[in-house]
Amino acid sequence: MPLKRKSTMLHKGKVVTIHNYVGIKEEEIVRAIKILTADITNGTEKDILLMIDFTGCTASVEVVTEFKKSAIEVKPFVRKIVAVGVKGMQAFLLNTVNRFAAIQVDPYPTREEALEAIVKA
Repeated sequence: MPLKRKSTMLHKGKVVTIHNYVGIKEEEIVRAIKILTADITNGTEKDILLMIDFTGCTASVEVVTEFKKSAIEVKPFVRKIVAVGVKGMQAFLLNTVNRFAAIQVDPYPTREEALEAIVKA
């Protein structure tokens, strides 16, 4: 699964990095988080605008724990993080990640809204 869940796009003149977890099976999520986190932390890019799409994902304790670790690791490299597809219990867990990692990941209902918000960073 090497980086097939990462893409970039240009939106209003700004490069947005997208981590796409849509349709991923729960047993693959932790591995994907680790790969995508390492891509950011081992790279040279700074001030990354990062959109994460969680649509349809299940938030197990293991997944939340890995996202917490990831948020802390990528914090020095990102300017802003937004999330899409966060609903119900996922919103509560995202709030926990935000507090634990001392980072702000703002959830939006659609990719379009998330993109509009992230380019204002």
